Amino acid sequence: MRFSLLLTMTCVIVLATTTFAQTPKATKTLSDQLEKLIEDHRQANTPFVDSLRTAKSADEKEVIRAAQSKLAKEYSDKFYAIAEKSPKSPVAGQALAWILKYDVSSPTTAKAMDMLVKYFLNAAALTPILSGLKPEVAGVERLLKPAAEKSKYAENQAAALLVWAEILQARAELADKKEDSARMLKEAEQKVTDLINKFALVDRGSYVRKARDIQYELQNLSVGKTAPDISGNDLDEQPFKLKDYRGKVVVLLFWNSKHPKHGQSLSEMAQILGKHMGKPLVVIGVSSENAKFAKDYVEASKITWRSWHDDGRRIGRDWRSDGNTLYVIDAKGVIRGRNVHEQKLFGLVEELVKE
Repeated sequence: MRFSLLLTMTCVIVLATTTFAQTPKATKTLSDQLEKLIEDHRQANTPFVDSLRTAKSADEKEVIRAAQSKLAKEYSDKFYAIAEKSPKSPVAGQALAWILKYDVSSPTTAKAMDMLVKYFLNAAALTPILSGLKPEVAGVERLLKPAAEKSKYAENQAAALLVWAEILQARAELADKKEDSARMLKEAEQKVTDLINKFALVDRGSYVRKARDIQYELQNLSVGKTAPDISGNDLDEQPFKLKDYRGKVVVLLFWNSKHPKHGQSLSEMAQILGKHMGKPLVVIGVSSENAKFAKDYVEASKITWRSWHDDGRRIGRDWRSDGNTLYVIDAKGVIRGRNVHEQKLFGLVEELVKE
């Protein structure tokens, strides 16, 4: 009996030792597979990234992005297969995060969110995944709702509420129907209010501060709100105000020549002015650069519209600008579009000029 018990215990110890000895090796193998898959996709995706930089039209960009999306879907199942092999491991979390970053609208996207809910809902590893979610992810509420309402890890709750509000805000800005936009903005405001009420007295990093920023934007700078006035000096030290342009459609662009999207914005402003010359429309800028440099740049780029000089960034802070923020304001001074570009921007301006 003693010998039998001793033999059993020895077998258990050997088995346990073997299991723990294999786990790091198995994890490393999966990690290696994941790294190779990431690199393979990176190399396959690089030509599309390069093409986007040189694309000259919105239609051309749309074709390239569709090809990128197709490529991501081809890789998505491979990343999910890696996650399935060890669903509770950090490797699984990385693989699932990749899917939500690149494949935003396939059946695998939904499966990735379900796996995260099942195995990572109460894990700290979920926080950066939540924070990295984009508005394009289809059915993202599938992950955000349980994370915000059921996670036992408070930071996951805070991150979910914050990114949920950000996604709703971004989607509202692109909505075709006013009622859809209003509904999403109202829901976004509720999310940040919930976050502030729940975590205001608890140290949750910058979540509450960011929530208050979004709350301010929703209450003062969202579509349907009357635009706050701007007063200050232009690049020639001449004072003027935003209210001076009531009765005209205003395209207000916060710009910085070093911003990566400045070239696109500059092209859009030229197209708008060229198409609507002589109509009740103006483009006005807010420049955050050194006045002399900005003036030289304006002259070299043949920019004809007026800009406030905001190198102290007072106006930019009040309007929550990242250096390349755009607002479309109607003739009555009401914000009708925020950070809309390309065909969406051109269509909105066309509609407002005709009103």
